[in-house]
Amino acid sequence: MTMNAGVWIDHHKAVVALFTDKDEDMLQIMSNRRAYASICGRNCLACGDLQ
Repeated sequence: MTMNAGVWIDHHKAVVALFTDKDEDMLQIMSNRRAYASICGRNCLACGDLQ
């Protein structure tokens, strides 16, 4: 039996998908973290500010 897996992750949730010859399953994990303001006080990639 062959098993394949896929993972997708972003700031809001993670999705794990498992596929076999006969079945498929998906698990979603939601984040409960709030968005943060700029930590470094200036525009920078480390703070997530792309401007």
